[in-house]
Amino acid sequence: MTQEVFLTRDERPLSEPAEAAGVGIRQRQKAARPGQIIEAAFAEFAEKGYAAARLEDVARRIGITKGTIYHYFPGKEDLFKAMVMAHLLPLIDGLKAIAGDEGTGGVTLLRLLLERAWHDMVGNEKSREFVRLLVGEASRVPELAQFFQRELTSRAEELIAAVIERGVATGEFHAEAAKRLAGFPDAIMAPAVMACFQAVLISGAGMPLPDIVAMKEAHLHLLLNGLLVRP
Repeated sequence: MTQEVFLTRDERPLSEPAEAAGVGIRQRQKAARPGQIIEAAFAEFAEKGYAAARLEDVARRIGITKGTIYHYFPGKEDLFKAMVMAHLLPLIDGLKAIAGDEGTGGVTLLRLLLERAWHDMVGNEKSREFVRLLVGEASRVPELAQFFQRELTSRAEELIAAVIERGVATGEFHAEAAKRLAGFPDAIMAPAVMACFQAVLISGAGMPLPDIVAMKEAHLHLLLNGLLVRP
């Protein structure tokens, strides 16, 4: 008679396919948890605002306990900052990738930079929700506005200034015009920022958005005609 050997669940080696698969699933779930919490937080903050949002409601959206959130984020402010950075870092990285192309001239770089900014700021519904949220909460939670200024606005201004300097160095941009803009790189982004605010107001009222592509092209035309060296 053939002897049969039965192993209990605890006696089975982890190398067995079923057990290993279970461990892999749990590891993937754990790795994905912070991102799930951040997405749930965005929905909660966007709906209720920073001040009124509660971590227990964030947890309820994805079927976890409030304690699980504290395992990854010390508090509501930390979660909010992580949520903002999760959205902003890809935007900044995209701008950095464009500005870091040393083989491209100033005109092309500036156009690519602004097109990316218009797409990410004005054409992206999630970005508009971020702007609405930050504007609505800035007076009540000043550190959030300071955080946004430090992490996004100042970085974007540095990249724009570098692109303008590149255009002057290559002889494409008028040095005097670039000098006037040097202290106010945010002036270059002002039309896109204004369009973002306009889109927030209009979409909130249920009105159709303006022609974003036409506005972007008008912005580029006006800016480049003020910077380009004339023959």
